[in-house]
Amino acid sequence: LATELASAETQVKPLYRKFEYLNHRVLLHLQDELCELEEQLRVVDEIIAQLSPLSTDSGMAVTASRRGDAVHGAEIHHQRTALLGKIFVKTEQYNRAMSAYTALCRGAVGAADDQIGTYRKWMDDHKPIHEMETKFLDHKQDL
Repeated sequence: LATELASAETQVKPLYRKFEYLNHRVLLHLQDELCELEEQLRVVDEIIAQLSPLSTDSGMAVTASRRGDAVHGAEIHHQRTALLGKIFVKTEQYNRAMSAYTALCRGAVGAADDQIGTYRKWMDDHKPIHEMETKFLDHKQDL
C-alpha cells in the first residue's frame, strides 16, 4: 500500500483520518488537568500570602523572591516550586497538542467521494492489508 501511495503514477491519493473526536478529547483532558493545576497554584499562593509577613521589623515591605523561597522557604514554598514544574510540563503538552491540531485543521482538506471510491477499489483489487485496517475509509467526514 505504501509503495502504491508513494508512486508518482498512481491514481490512488493518500487518505488519512484526522481523528477529530480523539483530538478534542485529548485537548479537553489536558485543558482540565491544567485548570486543576491552576486552582492548586492559586490555593498554594493564598496560603503563602497568609503566612508571609507584609513587612519586616524595620517597616520595609517583604518582596517575593523565588531564590529566597528556594533557600529560606518553608515546605509550602517547595511545594509551589514543584507544582510550577508540573504546570510547565502540562502546559508544554497542551501547547504542542493545540498547535498540532490547529495545523491539522488549517491544512486538511476533506476527501472527495471519488477519491474514497478510487482508494477503496484499489484496496479491493489488491488486498494489500487486512480488511479491518481498511475500516478508516468508513469515516468519510474524518478523512
